[in-house]
Amino acid sequence: ENVSANNTYLDSDVINDNPDAILYVTQSWNPDGGDGTYNDHPVGVWYDKGAGRWAIFNLDREAMPEGVAFNVAVLEGPAE
Repeated sequence: ENVSANNTYLDSDVINDNPDAILYVTQSWNPDGGDGTYNDHPVGVWYDKGAGRWAIFNLDREAMPEGVAFNVAVLEGPAE
C-alpha cells in the first residue's frame, strides 16, 4: 500500500517531516527468512516535500515490485 510507480514511501516518526535526515538504504532479499522479492534495480532516496515523507526509488524508473524490502538506517545527528 506504500508503493507508487517506482517509489516506496517510508513512514517513521524519526524521518517524517525531516528533510535534513540522512538515510542509509540497502535492499533486503528475505528479511523474514522466507521467499524473497528480487528488485534488480539500483535504488536511491528522495524527500517528497509535499508529502513530508522520504521515499526509496528505482534509479532506472522501473516499477517497484510489491513485497520488496529494505534495510534503512538513519543518522540521528549531524556528521562531524
